[in-house]
Amino acid sequence: VQLKAPPDSYMQLVPQLAHLRDMGAVVPTYETASTRRFFHGRTETIRSCSTASTRWARAMDDPDASVVDKAALFQMALKAHSEFLLACSNGQGCDRHLLALRVLASTAGLTGDRTPAIFADPAFGRSCTFALSTSNVTLLGLGTKYSDFAGFGTPLVDGYGVCYSIQEGRIQALVASNRGSAARSAGRFAKAIGRSLDDTMKPLEAAHALVAEQPAARL
Repeated sequence: VQLKAPPDSYMQLVPQLAHLRDMGAVVPTYETASTRRFFHGRTETIRSCSTASTRWARAMDDPDASVVDKAALFQMALKAHSEFLLACSNGQGCDRHLLALRVLASTAGLTGDRTPAIFADPAFGRSCTFALSTSNVTLLGLGTKYSDFAGFGTPLVDGYGVCYSIQEGRIQALVASNRGSAARSAGRFAKAIGRSLDDTMKPLEAAHALVAEQPAARL
């Protein structure tokens, strides 16, 4: 079945399902967006874990969710990621802006009890703790038959790092975890990603078959 899905958005949804299955929860997820179209631009943070991706991931293992529901939620999650990716690439992300404000506040001596409320809010701290850190290295030419593959470690003791390269006919990924983590295993999570890749296709193929079986409308 032809997914007609943005490859990067597709590969960002799969780890969401894998992490839910592996750790029982979805988590704030970091993906690198390039802002090099701007003078001195470097990166912005794409927050791949969204309300739409969470609804889809939970529906995937819900016995009461139909294949049509799962396929529809998948398309909604793809759309949400694609829109946020575009916004971040166009300089409309939030993380670098908030980082600049934090630096300015610290430079002005606004620390301790004078810390701006948003930066002292536990929800803000939790949202910036990326237990799943990802990056698409396809455009770097990594993962092709002419190059070696690269990876990176997770910034947290209890976290995963995932980088991937999307090539014609295959997807290559490298998963990393911290040796000091008792809960997380790179090998286990890599298998969860593989299963999630396979399982993601099933409702899409089933929904596609249902549509194909519908009789043509009479004019």
